[in-house]
Amino acid sequence: MGAFDQLVLFSEVRGTVLIDGRPVQGAELVETAAWSGNKRALQRTVTDENGAFSLPAIKHPAGLRRIITAAPTVWQEIFINYQGVQYVAWKYGKLNYDINGELDGRPINLLCELTNPPTKDGSRYGICKLV
Repeated sequence: MGAFDQLVLFSEVRGTVLIDGRPVQGAELVETAAWSGNKRALQRTVTDENGAFSLPAIKHPAGLRRIITAAPTVWQEIFINYQGVQYVAWKYGKLNYDINGELDGRPINLLCELTNPPTKDGSRYGICKLV
């Protein structure tokens, strides 16, 4: 399949999870993308010994959506689960199906400090900062 045969619902995400500035090993990240009513995609990963994680892009076959001109909205969320606590890492409404369309073409690289309160940064919300 070519690039136009796939809708990018959530671009690849890379990052690091810290607590008090130290890497967190074994934190679970749960990423979801919701679109077109009740359709949802979900994936999970766990941080390594350096607190690092990587989530591949969530893609969906385009079908007729590429020729329909309606503006898309994909609701994105990432939660971090660590030692019985769930943290809101990322919440965002993506308005396109482009690779790295969340940040106008830049890749998503996050630094997630678990001691930070969730904040709003433009239209993004969560504890993670862009790096």
